[in-house]
Amino acid sequence: MSLNVFVLGLDQGNLEILRRLPGAADLAFHALLPRRQLLGGRIDIPALLHRAESELEAFDGSVDAIVSFWDFPMVTLVPILCPHHLDAGLDPSRDHLREAARPLGG
Repeated sequence: MSLNVFVLGLDQGNLEILRRLPGAADLAFHALLPRRQLLGGRIDIPALLHRAESELEAFDGSVDAIVSFWDFPMVTLVPILCPHHLDAGLDPSRDHLREAARPLGG
């Protein structure tokens, strides 16, 4: 069973990097918001949150991780989205996510 990892602004280049990570065969990577919406002159955080939440809620499966390759605004969105959308939440007793992520961290 693959874990569903949502990546803010995922593009083809970063997807290729993710697929080469140790343990990546057990992960299904999904784009969360197009990169063009996340990078630009004017960043509307509430609108981005609304769009991201809509995408996550529409997903027919578990949301096991939400990550980002980029800095602002993604680093602002990830900690807001995670507690509301991760199936395991941020509960430290959920060791299965830490175990799944361990090969990625080395």
